[in-house]
Amino acid sequence: MAEAPAARLGHGAGGGRGRRPSRPRVVIQRPRTITAGTPAPPVLVFDADGNLLRSWGGPGAGYDWPLTEHGIFVDHQENVWIAGSGQKDHRC
Repeated sequence: MAEAPAARLGHGAGGGRGRRPSRPRVVIQRPRTITAGTPAPPVLVFDADGNLLRSWGGPGAGYDWPLTEHGIFVDHQENVWIAGSGQKDHRC
């Protein structure tokens, strides 16, 4: 996967419960849905004031990336999990 953020990440990113304002917020967006300009990478990390700290992710060699980004979760060990909602974005 592309380089992961170095800062401690907020848990349950994108959700309203359990927020820790001092931690960065992680957001996933769908760059292939933008038809004008150059889209940002799928994963965006913002500080508590809304400033973009870093961005990363997307298809690449050596790892799987969903065709349609749908969800993101940061677990208690700060692993970032990405979910997809495309027809081929499932695993058995």
